[in-house]
Amino acid sequence: MTTVALDKRFYARAAVDETVEAFGHLAKITVSTTKDRIELSFDEIDSEVGDVLVDEFLNYALATTISNRGS
Repeated sequence: MTTVALDKRFYARAAVDETVEAFGHLAKITVSTTKDRIELSFDEIDSEVGDVLVDEFLNYALATTISNRGS
């Protein structure tokens, strides 16, 4: 299992949820929140993408956050 904590100043929860939907077929992704952070855990990661999944997830979530702020 891999865990990541995202700062809410940079990542929007809605964008993270959208990213979970987009990447959900590649891993079991669990999301929880605290006052300042969005906490993710990745489990059962598809072995074909295991070495890049988390980085690609974070890139997608950040790009989605930025894109949604412009709307």
